[in-house]
Amino acid sequence: MSQQGHETSITDRALRIHSGWFILLLLFVGMAAYYNSFTGAWVFDDFSYIHENRDVRDLWTVGSGYPHPYRPVLQWTFSLNYALGGLNPFGYHLFNITVHLLAGLTLFGIVRRTLSSPRLRNTFGVPADYLAWTIAVLWLVHPLQTESVTYISQRSESLMGLLFFLGLYGLIRGTYADRPLAAWSWYSLGCLAFALGCGTKEVTAAGIGVFLLYDRSFLASSWDEVHTRRWLFYIGCVAGLAWLFLEAVSIRIAPDRTGSGFHISSTNLVVGLVGLGLISRLYQRLGRTAGGIIRWMRGGLVIGSLALVLGCVIVILIPLLTRMGGYARISALEYALTQTEVIIHYLRLVFWPSPLSLDHAWPVARTMQEILGPALVIGAVIMGILWSFWRRSAWAFPCAAFFIMLLPTSSIIPLRDVAVEHRMYIPLAAVIAVVVLASYTGLNRLWAAKTWRQTAQTITAVVIILILCGGTIVRNMDYKSPVTLWTQVVSLYPDHKRAHLNLAQAHTQLGAHEDALLHYQKSLPFDWLREGLAARYYYNFGLSLQALKQDDAAEAAYREAIKHAPRHLAAATSYNQLGLIAIGRKDNRRALQNFKASTRVAPYYATGYKNLGILYARIV
Repeated sequence: MSQQGHETSITDRALRIHSGWFILLLLFVGMAAYYNSFTGAWVFDDFSYIHENRDVRDLWTVGSGYPHPYRPVLQWTFSLNYALGGLNPFGYHLFNITVHLLAGLTLFGIVRRTLSSPRLRNTFGVPADYLAWTIAVLWLVHPLQTESVTYISQRSESLMGLLFFLGLYGLIRGTYADRPLAAWSWYSLGCLAFALGCGTKEVTAAGIGVFLLYDRSFLASSWDEVHTRRWLFYIGCVAGLAWLFLEAVSIRIAPDRTGSGFHISSTNLVVGLVGLGLISRLYQRLGRTAGGIIRWMRGGLVIGSLALVLGCVIVILIPLLTRMGGYARISALEYALTQTEVIIHYLRLVFWPSPLSLDHAWPVARTMQEILGPALVIGAVIMGILWSFWRRSAWAFPCAAFFIMLLPTSSIIPLRDVAVEHRMYIPLAAVIAVVVLASYTGLNRLWAAKTWRQTAQTITAVVIILILCGGTIVRNMDYKSPVTLWTQVVSLYPDHKRAHLNLAQAHTQLGAHEDALLHYQKSLPFDWLREGLAARYYYNFGLSLQALKQDDAAEAAYREAIKHAPRHLAAATSYNQLGLIAIGRKDNRRALQNFKASTRVAPYYATGYKNLGILYARIV
C-alpha cells in the first residue's frame, strides 16, 4: 500500500470514529429526553387505533382496520406490538422512541452529507458534523415532537417521518455511490422506504416534491440531469404511490376484506423493484446506441408519472377523504386562509413551545382583521422562497420543504382538525436547519475571533438543548395523566365539546364520576361524533351514571351506545353492563340475553364470557 493510500485509510477511519461518537451522543441525548415517556397513558385516538381495532389482534390481518384501513404499514406495527405485549403500553412507547431516534440519526446523515456536498462544502464542509449534530439533536428533543412520540397512536407521524428521511437518504447515497450496484441498492432502499411511508400516512406523497427539489438544489446541475440520471428512482417512488392509491380504492370497494390484498400488493411492490433494476440494466445497454430516443422516452415517463400522481390526488384521494369524513364543514377558501394563521402559530411553537395542546378548537378566520395580517406574512415568505429559487440560493430548499410537507394538511383541503401540532414533525427539521445555519453564518461574519466565537456557539447550543430537553421531559409527564392533558385543553378552549368529552372519559376511568358527569353534560348529545366514538362515549357516560346508582339513565346510555355502533367493542361492553344491571334487578333471563349478545358482538371480549359463566353457575 502506498504512503498516500495508507494516509487516506487512516483519515477515513478517523472520520468514521468521529461520526460514531456523534451518533452515540445523539442517541444518549434523545433517550435522556424521553426516558420518562414509558409511563405515558392511553389517550384520545389510542382507543380507536388499538383498543377498539379488532384487526390489531391478528398480526396477519392488514388493510381493513378501523379507523384508517388505508394505512396498512402503521396498523401492522400496532399488530406487532399487540402480538408481543398485548395492551401493555410499555412496548408501544419503546417502539415509538426507537422510531424517533432512528429518524434523528437519518436526519443527521442527510444534513451531514448535504453540508459536505460540492455546493456547500466551502461554507459548511469543515464543521459539517457539528452543525448536522446540532440540527438533529435540536429536532430530536424539541417539545413539539412529544405529540408524535409520547402519544402512542401518533406513531403514524413519526414512522412516516423516518421513512421519508430514509427515502431522501437513499437518494443522496445512491447519487454519490461509486458502483452502479451500490447506487441502485440505495435507490431501491429509498423507493421502498417511500412506498412504506405511503402505507403509513398519506402525507408521504408530498415527499416526491421534496426529493425533486433536493435533487435539483444539491445533486444535479439542471432539471435535465435530474430525469437523465435518476428517472428510475422517481418512477419507483410513483410505483409506491400507485400501491397506496390502489390499496385505498380496493378497501373502499371491499371494506370487509381480510387484508389479503395487502400481501398481494406488497409482493407486487417487491417484484416491481426487482423489475426496475432489470429495466435499469437494459437502459444502460441500450443507451450506448439509442441515447436520444431513450432520453425522450425517459423524460416522458417522468412527466407522465408526475401527472399520474396529480391525477390520483384529484380523482381518488380527495373524494376518499370526503367519504372518510376527513373534511371539516368549512369551505376550501376559509380553510386555506385560516391556515396562514395556523402556520404562524406552528412557527411560534418552534421558538416558544408553550402552551402545547393535545387538541385544538381553532376558530375559522372569517373577518378581514383575522385574515389580512397572517396572509400577508405567509404570502411574503412564499414570494421570498420563489425569488431565492430564481437566484439559485441554497436557502430556498429548506424553506420550500417546510411548506411542501405542510401542503396536504395546511392548504386548500379542509380537514376536520384545523390545527394539529404533530403535523410539524418533518417541517420542524427545515425550520431548525435554517435557524442553526443562519446563526452560524451570521456569527462568522460578525465575530472575527474564531476561538471565542466557537466557544459562544457551543455554549449557546448546549443551553438551548438543555432547555428543550427539560421542556420535553415536563411535557412527557403530562401524558401520564389523561386528566392533566384534557384539563389543559379545556383551559385553552372552554367551549370545546370534544375536550370536555375526553376529560369526562378520563374522570370516569379514575372513578371520579361526579366530575365526569359535569363534563359529559357539556357535550351531550354525542350525535356529532362518528358512530364508533359516539358509542364509546355513551358507554363511558353510562359507567358514571351506573356508579352513581342512576341505573335507568345508565341503561338508556348503554342502549344509545349499541344503537350508534352495534358491532363496535363499545356495544359489547354496553351489553355486558346491561347484563349486570339486570342481575341487580334479579332478572336472570335478561342478564343472560345481554351477556350472550356481548360475546356475540366481540368474541374476543373475555369479561363477557366470564360473566356469562358466573351466571350459568348461579342458575344451575
